[in-house]
Amino acid sequence: MSRVPLIDPESLPEEDRDLVRTHLEESVDLESYPHVHELAPDTPARNIYRAIGHNRDLLEYHRGVQTALWDALELDARTRELVILAVAAHTGVAYEWHHHVPVALDEGLTRAEVIAIGGRSTEPFDERDSDLLAYVRAFVDRRVTDDVHATLADHFDDSEIVSIGWLAGFYALLSSFLVAHDVPTERQFVGWELENWPA
Repeated sequence: MSRVPLIDPESLPEEDRDLVRTHLEESVDLESYPHVHELAPDTPARNIYRAIGHNRDLLEYHRGVQTALWDALELDARTRELVILAVAAHTGVAYEWHHHVPVALDEGLTRAEVIAIGGRSTEPFDERDSDLLAYVRAFVDRRVTDDVHATLADHFDDSEIVSIGWLAGFYALLSSFLVAHDVPTERQFVGWELENWPA
């Protein structure tokens, strides 16, 4: 159970209720995201926003930063989801994992790749993706060395590397918030090996 009560969306002024809806619902055509539909909770309100929503201005700011970050990234969708899943798995944060697994599958990652990330394995991945996953783990641990950076630079240009860092940092921040407040998933956790994926 969350350490801060999750606000009731109905308690918000009507004009603010969209603030507790998932960012994805506002930014993409969900008909093209069947896995997201399959795992969608019964309510459009998301617990992370219901927790942040105790500070309405902060919630609005957070949503704006998140939208701006996604719009500014110079990364393809597969790379974006690899970064986010790597942060979630490395920090052990079920909430972010749970919400991004279906997005990652809809963006072309395979179940085997997702499960490998959940198990901190790079076996199914090519050199580019393996080096990316290793970089993200080093970034979260604040252990990026010249060699780690140079390895990533074999595959990504400077703009992409900056985007990877900002994305990893943003989701590491969210992970810390989710852990500190013990924010639960809206449905049963899908599992690090997708063992609880709905039948």
